[in-house]
Amino acid sequence: MDKKKRTKKERKIIRTLLLILSFLMFSLGALLIIRQYVYMPGLLTFFGIREPYLAPPIVVVPTPSPLPPDVTPTPYVKKAPVKLYFLDRNISSDIEPVGLLENNAIGTVDDPYISAWYKDGASPADEEGNAIINGHVRWGGIAGTFAILPELKENEEILVEFEDHTQKRFYVAETHFFPFDGVPTEMLSQDGDFRLTLISCHGEWNSDAGTSSQRVFVVCKPK
Repeated sequence: MDKKKRTKKERKIIRTLLLILSFLMFSLGALLIIRQYVYMPGLLTFFGIREPYLAPPIVVVPTPSPLPPDVTPTPYVKKAPVKLYFLDRNISSDIEPVGLLENNAIGTVDDPYISAWYKDGASPADEEGNAIINGHVRWGGIAGTFAILPELKENEEILVEFEDHTQKRFYVAETHFFPFDGVPTEMLSQDGDFRLTLISCHGEWNSDAGTSSQRVFVVCKPK
């Protein structure tokens, strides 16, 4: 009788352990699926997958002193952006410079968390032209930082940090969606007012074209 009770108890323990194991495996599978479509930095950080969000440093801009008449001004050098902050969402992205590909499309960075600045265009620090930064909605089965672009609301604040540790603030002015093969030329034009344009893929995957069906453009104006 004791042996039967012992066997019954052991079976109950085994069933409980199998149930717990099944739940853990289901949860892990669900997480792997969800992270392809939802950018969730807090949860990923909990598992040690990437560093936590750090607020941008506070920069105090000194008042420039006038140059003596016999001093030649320093030649202009285009300032490269190195970090992009979505201040209202506590999300940031490192930035790397890119050029054009062989098909004349702007290059990207093969990383879900790093965005790409078109270095041959305007700098987000300049006072004229269109500064373009793109990022992935998804890369390598992981939702990218720019997956949040369609969610951005008008007047949300964007901050760009540069390699010399200076900063420039922008606000979200417009959001546009276009077919991947029907983007108006003016959206990528370098002419016109000073602005920052953030770009990413959007919509369903187009198997024939090998890309998402749409592009999202978030146009930001300087504050």
